[in-house]
Amino acid sequence: MAWGKNKKKLISLEKQLSVLFAGLYFSIYVISASFLMISIIKSQKEKINYIMGNVDVYVKTLENDIQEIDSTIWRMYAGNKVYYALSLEKDEMKKYKYVYELKDDIELMINTSKSIDGVFIYYDNYKSVIYKMSESIDSINKEMLLKNNESIMSNIIKDNGSLIQHTKDKDYYTIYYIKDGTAVIGLIDINKGIDNIGEDQEGEVKGIVDEDKIFFSNESEMILNTAEYSNLTEGISRKGNEIIYVKDVEGTNLKVFYASKNFMLKSMKIHQYIALIALFFSIYPALKIHHLLSRQILQPLADMTKTMQVLQTGQWDVEFHVDTNLEEIENVKKALIVMTKEITNLKIQTYEEKNRKQYAQLQYLQLQLNPHFYINCLKLIQARLQLGYNRNVENFLIELSFHFRYLMKKATEFVKVEEEMKFVYNYLEMTKELFSGSVASYVFVDEDAKEKKIPMLAIQTFVENAIKYARKDLEQEMQLTIKITHMKVEEGEFLNIVVKDNGIGYPQSVLNGLNQIEEGKESEQIGISNLQKRIELLYKKDYNWYFYNQNGAISELVLPCVLGEEANIDSINSKNK
Repeated sequence: MAWGKNKKKLISLEKQLSVLFAGLYFSIYVISASFLMISIIKSQKEKINYIMGNVDVYVKTLENDIQEIDSTIWRMYAGNKVYYALSLEKDEMKKYKYVYELKDDIELMINTSKSIDGVFIYYDNYKSVIYKMSESIDSINKEMLLKNNESIMSNIIKDNGSLIQHTKDKDYYTIYYIKDGTAVIGLIDINKGIDNIGEDQEGEVKGIVDEDKIFFSNESEMILNTAEYSNLTEGISRKGNEIIYVKDVEGTNLKVFYASKNFMLKSMKIHQYIALIALFFSIYPALKIHHLLSRQILQPLADMTKTMQVLQTGQWDVEFHVDTNLEEIENVKKALIVMTKEITNLKIQTYEEKNRKQYAQLQYLQLQLNPHFYINCLKLIQARLQLGYNRNVENFLIELSFHFRYLMKKATEFVKVEEEMKFVYNYLEMTKELFSGSVASYVFVDEDAKEKKIPMLAIQTFVENAIKYARKDLEQEMQLTIKITHMKVEEGEFLNIVVKDNGIGYPQSVLNGLNQIEEGKESEQIGISNLQKRIELLYKKDYNWYFYNQNGAISELVLPCVLGEEANIDSINSKNK
């Protein structure tokens, strides 16, 4: 009784020293990091203001240039008497005189304006043109602009408007006015000055959005996709470590944007980089000091204590990873290593042998399944080519390559339901391209089921089987329904996978074969047979499946839910034990 009253409370020496050392270092680290972060944020704000200022200057210049080209072209269209006379004149000699006078006018426009890069006047129902372009436009761009203008004339749907033309390396804002078989077109280079925005660093994108079209000033990697750029609104926004600034061009549908990846790093100054690197690498000497203090005594003792605790649970596959110069501790460690290795080798020898046999059988079944699928696809391609339908064969080969990548890239037997459904969608697209008749698919997947994992090809095998039998005698459009339901019952969580078609149903002989597949017995339904064998290896008896006819053929499979790291053969087998 006296011993119980005087029992001492045990404490961890390693824990006490570690907490003290970590607290001191963490306090210094947090203070230094806070000052550095304040400095970086300040530098970032300065660069943001600089970028915004450059964008605003460019937009203001662009607005002035657009206003100038618009007013100039309007004066030619509405106020030039020679142009008006040309639109009405039928006599060829007089037309020639008017054209000569207009040519002088447009040359004067180009020579006296710093903004206008080209003026075109079309007449004779747009068959003839007089034009003048600035010297900055090379011959290739000139040819492209003339062809673009011809396209505008042939596809015009209203008397006036604006658009952006893209040539070899430039983008031109174009304004046009049309009257009585004649047209006036003016354009300006909208890329002028846009390079002054930002610093042309890697990951930096700048350009112009015209409704659903995007014109980039460089070939940098796009930070956002096309839809995200098109939906940007005026102002500055952030997405993680990315920054996007958007400015509307007044009087147009244009938006100028600047986007930069890793903006915080790009806005940092040299001394901030040095401080950040020093702060980061300060972790190493701190850890080194702590390691030297604990290496010789604390860590070896803690390692041996943890190892003994693991041995108490019945797990013998343990190792020591910490070295020590103390002879006594080293001898104890060596003795424990020898003992645990001998016990582990004896204990797992039988289990490993059994597991190798199961894994070899699983690999055989997978290899047996893949050639079956490949051969079917190759037969479909051959049939299409023999019939002379070559147009969509290239698309089918791309879809088939997706199948190959899906089957070959997986290192485990399990995939997420969401991934398997992408594979099924791809297979259905192949079916629509290569089979006669249409296939309509209706898919219902519970949100909770998408992240659950199932054996690879568990759904696709049923879909392929349904199409194989439903298409034969079906004269109407084939309808395929895939429903995956997440169920919670007293026995646990399950996935209910149902594939239904609107065909005539399984033939009775086939239905009998599907419902009576036995282990070791060969079946004509190779895909279904292999799937059952794989499921049997993975789940033992904890699954069910059914095949029956009800307004078509129905294939149903019920599997226990597995998620994340649970999806491996060993863990499922251990649960089934």
